[in-house]
Amino acid sequence: MSENDENKKRFKVIDRRFSSLDESTIGEATPEKERKPEYVAQLERDLADKERRLQEIAASHESSVTDFQDARDRIRRETVKDVERGRRSLVVDFLDIIDNLERAIEATEQTGDLNTLLDGVKMVRDMFMGKLGALGIQRVDAMGQYFDPSIHKAVTTVRADDPSHDGQIVQVIQEGYSMGEDIIRPASVAVARTDR
Repeated sequence: MSENDENKKRFKVIDRRFSSLDESTIGEATPEKERKPEYVAQLERDLADKERRLQEIAASHESSVTDFQDARDRIRRETVKDVERGRRSLVVDFLDIIDNLERAIEATEQTGDLNTLLDGVKMVRDMFMGKLGALGIQRVDAMGQYFDPSIHKAVTTVRADDPSHDGQIVQVIQEGYSMGEDIIRPASVAVARTDR
């Protein structure tokens, strides 16, 4: 053996450069698996748990919003139905009043007595005021009272000779009405004024 052959046996050169690798062996090389530090792995698990919990909360929130909107829509529909039932009941009460007016007119036509008509109209008025009273609507007592702009509306003044009558209501032109504590229509009145 020559000296050159002997050196070749002693040294074995392995070329590990990428360009020197055989294409068939590139995929076969399995470098040692990279390992993440344990705290990084724990953070990733925590992040995955938080993302899952956030998705659950978002789904729950969306469900709650849908339930709220459904409940709101149902309450609106029920409120509209309640108002409609109340209106029907009120109309039925007014129909009774119209029936009584018709009876008063018929009785007057049959008898020709205007007192019968007057009595019938008074009866219907009292019935109507009773229905309004049941709804909490009352007539504002104005005659003889002193003018109060919160419940009266002065439409004219009348000259008063006695200074003690200054500001007193001497005529009710149109009745006023209240509903509970609220004035729904002020009484239109004539107020006594003394010349000063």
